[in-house]
Amino acid sequence: MIRMRKKDWDTLGLLLEYRALTSEQLARAKGVNADAIARRLGQLAEAHGPEALGLVTTEPLDMGDGPGRPRNLFSLGEFLGKV
Repeated sequence: MIRMRKKDWDTLGLLLEYRALTSEQLARAKGVNADAIARRLGQLAEAHGPEALGLVTTEPLDMGDGPGRPRNLFSLGEFLGKV
């Protein structure tokens, strides 16, 4: 079960304002670690069941542009994207 935190709602507010952001952009806006944001938004995006509500979607960027994991573009899911 995913429990929403105040920080999560703040992040969703930024996604509502800007439509789509990378974890690096969100981290700069919030003054926090990009890896932590990516991990938390990944949890929200992958949550299943009634608690998930489709809050966040991810889309990979930079596929094959070097070593490591590709960056993701985060946006609001269907549930909040209609606000």
